[in-house]
Amino acid sequence: MTILYKGYRIFAFSDTHGMHEKVTVPPDADILICAGDVESDSCDLTSFMSWYAAIPARLRLFTPGNHDLSFDLDAASARRCIPREVILLQDERFVFNGLVFYSVSARPWLFGPADIPDDVDILITHGAAKDCLDNGKGCQYIADTILRHRPKMHLFGHIHECGNQSLMVSGTAFHNVCLYQKLT
Repeated sequence: MTILYKGYRIFAFSDTHGMHEKVTVPPDADILICAGDVESDSCDLTSFMSWYAAIPARLRLFTPGNHDLSFDLDAASARRCIPREVILLQDERFVFNGLVFYSVSARPWLFGPADIPDDVDILITHGAAKDCLDNGKGCQYIADTILRHRPKMHLFGHIHECGNQSLMVSGTAFHNVCLYQKLT
């Protein structure tokens, strides 16, 4: 999904499940954001990262999903698979030319309240917030975090059936950037 924000062309996606080479990335994208679920039985993290790092962009962010098992099995090894051209964003803030990004490790849910800064432009999670393009499977803790801190945008995936859809709620733009349905 391509999103125009503060003069940047952002291409955000998730849930490629090993089919990343089928993704058509716009050649004029400034910022790439992957909200997880890139691994599958036939695709490991290294393969995805080689592809992702080679795409021309000013910034590439990656937040793992629940199918990115490398981060569960051996987090240190998974981190070493991340090339210098890609920023791994997990439970932290990252600022790029005045844009504030924050990631919360909701893979796909949070297990308690999350606290994020109040100046976040783009919140990235793998899981959906409750009642926002979630097909009834979203996380109340994510919804509460967004309601409390009001990021301008929430990018997420995980809910395949609601992929490539957007919704505006209380000043936050919710974008389900899941590509799985389009790739299969």
